[in-house]
Amino acid sequence: QGVELQALRGAESLIERQDPPVWLVEIIESQLAKHGASGEELVAWFADRGFAPAWYDSNTGALDLAPGVWQQHDNVFFVADDRLEDVRRRLD
Repeated sequence: QGVELQALRGAESLIERQDPPVWLVEIIESQLAKHGASGEELVAWFADRGFAPAWYDSNTGALDLAPGVWQQHDNVFFVADDRLEDVRRRLD
């Protein structure tokens, strides 16, 4: 709990290959803060590697990539920008 950023740094080369193109990450600010990190830092880290935060709406089958979506949910998907259309097709 709260060490997501450290774990992701350990998998950096895998993440940068964008394969898999989607990562599910828990973002709980209080837990991240205990380890000197924040949700904003985690989102920025992914953004620097070409990923955008998203929420999957199981009612509509669509990805929500609205700004700040990661602040509304504890579990957030990060989707590779370059693979977004592939991911959307797989959800159809």
